[in-house]
Amino acid sequence: MLEAGSSLWPGEHGCDAAILIAALRTAGVGLAVLDRSGYVLTADERFLAAHRIEAADAVRAEAGATFHRMLTSSASGHSASDVRTLSEAWAALIETSMRGSDVRQEIGFEDGRVFELAARSVTDGPIVLTVTGVRHPDEAEQHARSRLAHDMNNIIGGMLANLHLCLADLPNDHPIRRRLETVNQSALDLRSSVRKLAAP
Repeated sequence: MLEAGSSLWPGEHGCDAAILIAALRTAGVGLAVLDRSGYVLTADERFLAAHRIEAADAVRAEAGATFHRMLTSSASGHSASDVRTLSEAWAALIETSMRGSDVRQEIGFEDGRVFELAARSVTDGPIVLTVTGVRHPDEAEQHARSRLAHDMNNIIGGMLANLHLCLADLPNDHPIRRRLETVNQSALDLRSSVRKLAAP
């Protein structure tokens, strides 16, 4: 994703956004362009496909919706608020773990489900993310776990698709590649943990 007005946009850094976008698209990178408030300006077909977003939904989103709300059109059963809650908490946990700290955080979804996400840093290895508890005031634990597993699996799947596109287009010696690989492995670990939630 590119943010209009960022350092990649025309301005003091002298980077021509049109040239940059054309080059990335030529390389086969899926792109969405957001404004500084997170509203979607454009999103191309490869980006939409990576997130399983229907083109008709994307057109409506581009009329004035945030990226997180556009993701809800992927028929994954979660709200824009839930996507934002999980993605922001997930990012914060990874940042904390990259500094060598183990951390746990409770995250609440709109429908009342609450779960605990734990991040543990492994020396010279990946950050391990696990779901350590799920509860809902009006549901049996197993039912709440199964529904959470379904929703989170879809959210994380969208993250992994975007990470895959980024890694596929980065040379092996690119300075950010190792960081993306760490985030990608953490997402895979988290998805594995999430899928275990649905097991009886």
